[in-house]
Amino acid sequence: MKILVVEDQRFTRRMLASFLTSAGYAVAEAQDGCEAMEVLAREPIRFVITDWMMPCMSGLDLIRAIRGRSLDRWVYVILLTARDEKSGIVEALDAGADDFIHKPFDNDELAVRIRAGQRIIELTERLERLAMTDPLTGLLNRRGLQETLAHSCPADAPLGFAVADIDHFKRVNDAHGHDRGDLVLKQIAGLLRGLFEPDGIVARVGGEEFWLVLRNGDPAALCGLVERARARVAATALTDEGHDTLSLTLSFGLTMVPALQGRDITTLFKIADGALYRSKQDGRNRVTYVAPDACP
Repeated sequence: MKILVVEDQRFTRRMLASFLTSAGYAVAEAQDGCEAMEVLAREPIRFVITDWMMPCMSGLDLIRAIRGRSLDRWVYVILLTARDEKSGIVEALDAGADDFIHKPFDNDELAVRIRAGQRIIELTERLERLAMTDPLTGLLNRRGLQETLAHSCPADAPLGFAVADIDHFKRVNDAHGHDRGDLVLKQIAGLLRGLFEPDGIVARVGGEEFWLVLRNGDPAALCGLVERARARVAATALTDEGHDTLSLTLSFGLTMVPALQGRDITTLFKIADGALYRSKQDGRNRVTYVAPDACP
């Protein structure tokens, strides 16, 4: 874990950094709140220890800025303060501090408070992962896909959007039961992940439907990539010990944009879903591409 130390007094800052490094933490340093916000914008740091009284931006103002800024993560903040009156503590917590420690600080007390904060960060990260993950397949869910796309794909990069649907999936549940159906979903998810990740993003958005974002905007290459995936799934025997081997197919709808540039991805997936509907109408187990000029 990396901790950002924010302190205008160089000696105190270096002493803190030395202690944290010896305790096994990576450390970043800032001499005031303004510099700290620049560091937080560049690095995915989730733990801040800040002094209260600093030039440019005080520790209290830094905390308010962290809470008010739309960072892509929650940040745990310990406030260092020489103030011990109740009103100061109330003000700090009200501003958004998670914990505080009096100066001059005791190393053992600081270590315990850091470990407590670390446990909270780890719990928060687990909850965040759960909120963005499909619990059955381990793939991203719709929210996870949107978050990942927002933070990992340049706005000017060409992107393909695909919707994949398992053909006649209801027959699996009807003939073999929902447990087998769940296993099939996990097996298909594993195939798609192996075929498209890490260059692409694969998500399950409900039922037997999967959404894919593919970092390739050349239509011919994009169609070829998806066609190879379709053929691979069709040729794969899905086995389960003690049960019949199943062979299933996927239908795909596909579109692309030369650059995302603020486009609504839900609209783009609706276009891909329309192409998927055409694949179903034309007999299933096929890829239908919608030209980019159909995109808004």
